[in-house]
Amino acid sequence: MLEGISEFIPDTDIWSYIEKNRLHCVMLDMASLGIDALEVAKRLRQQSAEVSIILITGLPFLDRVLEAARENTYYYLIKPFKFEQAQCVMARARNELALKEKCKQQRIQITRLQEENRSLCERLHQLAPEKSRPLGTAMDKNRIQRVAQMKALDSYTQQMEKKE
Repeated sequence: MLEGISEFIPDTDIWSYIEKNRLHCVMLDMASLGIDALEVAKRLRQQSAEVSIILITGLPFLDRVLEAARENTYYYLIKPFKFEQAQCVMARARNELALKEKCKQQRIQITRLQEENRSLCERLHQLAPEKSRPLGTAMDKNRIQRVAQMKALDSYTQQMEKKE
């Protein structure tokens, strides 16, 4: 058994396992006795929108394929298939999850930088002498915003260099 991979047979309690564990990638055989793979897919999707669900079938009936698509399954693997094909699908799912997580982290970073940018703009407005130079023209506001953005980007670049 590979690390991070669990196997279930029809008599095991897959439902309690799903409730107790955060799953990232699940491969379900549509022909498993005792469970409805699409019902498992629905419950998994309710638990997490990010889980990659791969369904395996030997009988790709159109109605089941469409239902699987509605559950936003990652892949529909049709038997017979080679082990390497399943490995490739799992690797792609894992890579896609990693990219999604990286994008999520970058969105958080962008939001933080936008907040920092707004704060710097407000501070620049406070520091600018109102009597000697009136602020309010679009050109002045754009210049102040560019300066604040450059400072935020410099700060971000420095932080990234420290991490490396």
